Amino acid sequence: MSDQLDDALAEIRAGKPRPFYLIHGEEYLGRRAAEALCEALVPKDLRDLNLTQVDASVGAREVAKHLDTVPMFRGAKAVFVDGADLLFAKRDIAKELARAKELWGQPHKKKDAARRVLALVAPAGWTYRELDPDAPGAPSKTKWKKEVGFEPDDRAFFSEVAAFAAEHELKAPKDDQEALLKSVTAGPPKGNHLVVLCEDADLKHPVARAIAERGLILKRAPEQDFKKRGIEGLDISQLALEVLTPLGKKLTPGAMQSLKGRVGGAMRQLASELEKLALYVGDRASIEERDVELLVAPVREEEFFELGHALGERDTARALELVDDDLARGKAGLMILGGLTAAVRRLAHDAARFSKLKGALAGRDLSYRDFQATLYSQYSELCAGERAPHPYAAWSNYRAVRRHGVRRLLGALSLCAEVDQKLKRGGDPELELERLVLAVCA
Repeated sequence: MSDQLDDALAEIRAGKPRPFYLIHGEEYLGRRAAEALCEALVPKDLRDLNLTQVDASVGAREVAKHLDTVPMFRGAKAVFVDGADLLFAKRDIAKELARAKELWGQPHKKKDAARRVLALVAPAGWTYRELDPDAPGAPSKTKWKKEVGFEPDDRAFFSEVAAFAAEHELKAPKDDQEALLKSVTAGPPKGNHLVVLCEDADLKHPVARAIAERGLILKRAPEQDFKKRGIEGLDISQLALEVLTPLGKKLTPGAMQSLKGRVGGAMRQLASELEKLALYVGDRASIEERDVELLVAPVREEEFFELGHALGERDTARALELVDDDLARGKAGLMILGGLTAAVRRLAHDAARFSKLKGALAGRDLSYRDFQATLYSQYSELCAGERAPHPYAAWSNYRAVRRHGVRRLLGALSLCAEVDQKLKRGGDPELELERLVLAVCA
């Protein structure tokens, strides 16, 4: 992850910059890389005039216009395009709508979510004014289906997006890819550079392919070992190096493990905590595990996923440990039950999918390789409207479903409802939750 960026910055410092850079992957890591490239390309005293930052919603033609315009003052110029998913992604209505809803649930990505929704209705000539299905004079369901290809199934979601887009005066990007493709293919004026940032790019898109031919594509994402469960497979060592090396600090292995356990995979939060820890240790060169335990509050949100993995593996000891840990932190019993129920529901949902695939739940367990060759493509088709999980994750789900069986999972869902009622009537959270875990994992 870091080597690619280091090499790109070294090229720029050596006077050999590329005309185009496309950065994709995790939002925070990608933004750090894009900003570092822009700062390296344009000298500090010229940035006010020669560094242009635009939102992708201005459209491809406007981006091309900025790229083809020579700077007012002599010197390098960079055009930084933020949220460029809209320029480089394929349009699959079901997947795009599902992605927009997923992003809407993340406070700092609401603008990206709203842009995606606006882009879906833009071909019909609609703006945020037609987006609210409960507004006076709003288009009917029939008109939605006819004009934009789908109906507003979640009325509250579209109403909220419409209000947000109106407040921020958001517009859908103009669909004029030919202008940008022509600009990139012909090449910008000497000294002009294009830096585009997106979370999920279609690298087969004509503009992306043109960028790859003459420029550089950087993927920014933390390494993940899919053979290790939950947060254990996340490698944050490169992020730690990027943040701490300029500060003259390093993170011990124990501190790194503790930090992951408390914060999880939120890269922006991890970077913030690393900077805070570097200030806290003062003259010491190393950040120790005790520093993390003293200074970093446990805010990690991935426990539910790890708890789900423990349930899938029928790892009773680990599941009970996670539940007890949450209770010790003061987390409400109903909230923990929500995580348990979500994990059981996901397994039951997968059980329904695999039960539709001939032979999936009968006969011998398939190895990872055999699963990829025989079942994964069929399983992915059943995930229409959702992003199919990584093949290894899908294989883990397959094994968990076989390990439990459909009948056990349905019984577990029923038990979740029973425990929910008992907790709402004043039942002992520790007793009821442990009873649920033992029943599911037994």
